[in-house]
Amino acid sequence: MFRFTIRDVLWLTVVVALGVAWWIEHRQIVPLRKRCDRFENLARAAVPLMRNLGIDAEFKDDNISVSGFYSPPERAPWNEGRQPFEVLELR
Repeated sequence: MFRFTIRDVLWLTVVVALGVAWWIEHRQIVPLRKRCDRFENLARAAVPLMRNLGIDAEFKDDNISVSGFYSPPERAPWNEGRQPFEVLELR
């Protein structure tokens, strides 16, 4: 028959507690990491779109820096042929 001392039971408790704590943390971090990767991909995709709209944007060091417009908003492609602040009717 096996004989365990209190010290053996305490060590087993510590090892099991560390394993359970690691497992819980790992289970929470994996979805967060996937979500962060998805947002990073969206941010990288947004930079060319902002540039197409006339916004000076750059993705560098996991940050998006926006410094302003290339051209005045009146000359932006979506305002071509319209007066500034023209109200559009949606039907």
